[in-house]
Amino acid sequence: MTRRKPPADGIPVLRSRGQPREILRRMRPAFREHVRPHTRGQEGERLGGGNVLGALWNHRGTRDIDAYVRLGTTEDGNRILDRAAAACGAYRVEHPTFKRLEFERNKDNHIDVTFGPPTPRQGERTVILDGEPTTILSTAQIMSGKLHGRGMTAPVRDLYDIAVCRLADPRSLEIAVNGVPTEKLNVILSIYRNLEDQYRRDAPKISDTPVELIAIRENPTIYAHNAILHSRYAEATIRTRGGRVQVELRTAADRRTITYGTAEDLQEGLEREGVNAFLTAQDRDAESVLHAVVEAMWANETTSVIEVHPEPLKHTPVEASPIEWEPSGG
Repeated sequence: MTRRKPPADGIPVLRSRGQPREILRRMRPAFREHVRPHTRGQEGERLGGGNVLGALWNHRGTRDIDAYVRLGTTEDGNRILDRAAAACGAYRVEHPTFKRLEFERNKDNHIDVTFGPPTPRQGERTVILDGEPTTILSTAQIMSGKLHGRGMTAPVRDLYDIAVCRLADPRSLEIAVNGVPTEKLNVILSIYRNLEDQYRRDAPKISDTPVELIAIRENPTIYAHNAILHSRYAEATIRTRGGRVQVELRTAADRRTITYGTAEDLQEGLEREGVNAFLTAQDRDAESVLHAVVEAMWANETTSVIEVHPEPLKHTPVEASPIEWEPSGG
């Protein structure tokens, strides 16, 4: 995919290229007829994965489509996908965490479908993709899927995307990384390092890489490893003062403060910014925290409602050459 300039109304216009464009052409009428009526509010599918990231950043090529579906009826999901697959000339294949609609056996032209809400639960937006309005996941939601969904069995392109995200959209990577419990992050990082040689051998599978990012493609383990470590929160604090709420998120090298003036904005923001997922990953009850913050806010209190200091990870950054690059699509 490549990205064009947004039209006057501000909605980004994306254009698929190559294989994903043909997959979308076959997929859309089948999903419109057989999947959309069974989704929540008939919202239809939402697209994510590497094809969306490639549209936003122009950092690599991609050959498949990732779709996310929230069912809103009691109809069996497999039966729904079987009908959609038949309508677009594909067949369903079971995987542990998703469903795959394949067009040709042992080929990369397929649609991966995941049921259920992404993490965070908010952040989707509408773009124009190949001339049609399309809902895509936020970058934070896509990166969360790469860490939550298959962090233990990540293909090399996921490590590459994680490393590039640190350059292209560090805020979204922070949201994704800090929604993962400490123990799981330690395991993921250990797996990355243990499979370093294999990932280096798999690097040629990453296509259409900008020259500035070749170092990441050739050694994705180190750059992904460092990207995760640099994105990890050292401290998170939620304060109230003067009827407003400040959420302060601090990494080892940076500090970000978000201010909310109403309870409604706070509730939406804590979910969208990944704070709820972070609190859950740190064994805190996000709903109880929200209630305590709102009470302090309405009482016009000046107080620190909660401070969280995550347990440090067992890994440390590895020396790597700095990368100078900006996404050409974003």
